[in-house]
Amino acid sequence: MNMKLNNWSEQGFLFFSVLMLVLGIPYGVPAFAQTVLPDSITVSTTAVVELVFAAPSQGEVENGEGFYSIKGGSRTSLLISARKDAAPVRTLVVREGGRTHRFTLVFKQDAAAARHDYSNLQSPATKPQNQILTGSKDATLVIGDRRPNSKEKALLDQWLLEGNNFYNLKQWDSAKLRFTWMLPYKGKQLQVAQQKLKEIAAIQQNQVLEKEQRYLKAMDSARNLVQVKRFKDAEVAVLRALYYKPGDTEGQQLLAELKPLVAKQRQEETNIEVQEYLRKADLAIKAKRFLEAEEQLLAALRIDPSQIIAAKKLKELGDKPRAERYQLSRQRGDSLYKAGSWDAARREYELAAQAKIKDSYVQTQLKKVNQQQRLALQQVQYQQAISNGDIALKNGNLDGATSEYQRANRIFPDSVHPKKQLTFIIQQRKGQQVKQTVKANR
Repeated sequence: MNMKLNNWSEQGFLFFSVLMLVLGIPYGVPAFAQTVLPDSITVSTTAVVELVFAAPSQGEVENGEGFYSIKGGSRTSLLISARKDAAPVRTLVVREGGRTHRFTLVFKQDAAAARHDYSNLQSPATKPQNQILTGSKDATLVIGDRRPNSKEKALLDQWLLEGNNFYNLKQWDSAKLRFTWMLPYKGKQLQVAQQKLKEIAAIQQNQVLEKEQRYLKAMDSARNLVQVKRFKDAEVAVLRALYYKPGDTEGQQLLAELKPLVAKQRQEETNIEVQEYLRKADLAIKAKRFLEAEEQLLAALRIDPSQIIAAKKLKELGDKPRAERYQLSRQRGDSLYKAGSWDAARREYELAAQAKIKDSYVQTQLKKVNQQQRLALQQVQYQQAISNGDIALKNGNLDGATSEYQRANRIFPDSVHPKKQLTFIIQQRKGQQVKQTVKANR
């Protein structure tokens, strides 16, 4: 923009104002807002980052739920990663009084413990909202260099309790996290935390060594199995090795080499199995056991659907297996019918009906089975009604007995017993009426 100065006094005033600003001397004009760059804070799962501020502060990691933990007192925050971050660059926001700090948070597994001291920051005269403040001073974290206040003592007790609980549950990473938070503070808890961290480190180191040993053992087993051409078992051994050491180059290479060998071996085994089914099918055909032959041929086709010989032999069998199934099921059904096994007889006749649809003999037998089953059910109901009636009559319950005997009579109208009992009840009622009449006339 072009700006024309009207006179020398305006030019002098502008020059003087610029000079005052350059020299840093206020001259009745607002100070310019301070322009600053964000700090970068590196964090890991094994080292604590200590953030110190001049006023009570509260921090959080944007979109970092479950990855980071921020604990501490009013002016100090302890930051550590709870687990490896899938998005290694995030934003840490710390609110201190009326101002906000925003930091670039970088996850790096081998990061060292550090202290970032922001307690001596100078606030600019005019501070924009959410201004980024800098001026950190990194130093190696000093263990046990701070005396905790009352609030921090309560936090230490809580961390110790949580750490011991996770330790007892063998959740080593969670336990290590709690004990690590305790390191900057003096007191009896510090020795406990240090000892627990040593124990956890030893345990985790042993776990690493144990996994390495299991990996080596599995790989040795795989190589030995390859030597004797047991490629499928070797593949399983390599997969087990990769479970203990995921992404291992040697294991991946051996697995790739085994893949075609395993495929070839499986095909050879399939061919052998198919040939065995075909052999059994031929024997069954010669013995005229067509159902058995059909089962063997179908088994061969399930293994190898492209098996031409099995498909051809199955086609040659035609309806012979169906006819054999009909005869066998019919014979079994007849035997079971004679034995009074109605449910089993029904199942066999139904199989026979499937093998030979609308066969008159089988349909007749199924009707007979239905009749026998209904008769058996009626007999059960009849006996139950007679039993209930007899009990009611014995107890003098003539109405109840009458109802049960009538039900029995409806089930089997030709039965004599319920009629006889109903006649007896009628006589009993008449006798009672005569007695009541005589008694009333006296």
